[in-house]
Amino acid sequence: LGVNRVSLGVQAFQDELLKACGRAHGVSEVYEAIEFVKECGVKNWSMDLISSLPHQTLEMWEESLRLAIESQPNHVSVYDLQVEQGTKFGNLYTPGQSPLPSETQSAEFYKTASSMLRGAGYEHYEVSSYSQDGFKCRHNLIYWKNKPFYAFGLGSASYVGGLRFSRPRRLKEYTNYVADLENRAANWCGNGDVNLRDVATDIIMLSFRTSKGLELKDFGEAFGSEVVKSICKVYEPYVESGHIVCLDDMRREVMRDEFKTLVADNEVKTEDHVRYLRLSDPDGFLLSNE
Repeated sequence: LGVNRVSLGVQAFQDELLKACGRAHGVSEVYEAIEFVKECGVKNWSMDLISSLPHQTLEMWEESLRLAIESQPNHVSVYDLQVEQGTKFGNLYTPGQSPLPSETQSAEFYKTASSMLRGAGYEHYEVSSYSQDGFKCRHNLIYWKNKPFYAFGLGSASYVGGLRFSRPRRLKEYTNYVADLENRAANWCGNGDVNLRDVATDIIMLSFRTSKGLELKDFGEAFGSEVVKSICKVYEPYVESGHIVCLDDMRREVMRDEFKTLVADNEVKTEDHVRYLRLSDPDGFLLSNE
């Protein structure tokens, strides 16, 4: 099949930030890579940016977004720096404390990215992803649509037949795992029991990552109208606060008072009147990251 998409891990357009986060490249190499991709005739390419880096200011972030837009990638992924315990960053920094931006500053970074990229014509189709028309990442959409996928290699994860399973992370254990599979001495997917509650939870969580949102009619057909009603009651306060938006089958907004009436009426199937629940942009998407 060859290579049909390139993703550049730019992260930032300031040398001092790239150095602070341990990147081997500088801004000059960023522009060299962008030019090389274009010269090669690649028609589908993406750029990754990271916010909430050490010493990063809003002005720096706005500059990175502006320069990214000027570079005209077909797709932009925007990630907030996550500091994990046991990593080099985890030993150096504490989330929310200087020189890392505060939670309030990080939220402002997210809102700024949403505003600037959407203003430049990119569709904010997933929590961290923006694309020009026709350039959504099909690989990632498989995850968000809860479709099956198969992977291989150390620590790789698959989702097949409603089951999620991972391979061993260490080489010795992985070698033994493969040998057992070849000898038919092991079950390739581990426990074969599907937990419907877990499946439903995954569908809700993954759907809320997307601009399309949770499709209530399909969900109701799979899990029942009573479950849909229960979900709507749980999310009613977030509809009231504006963090969740209700849409009909034409993707027109359903007013909050109407939604509240539908949820309260146990004789009415909510999914017959409200087709989608989706997080608002950017405040609802921000809530999903908490």
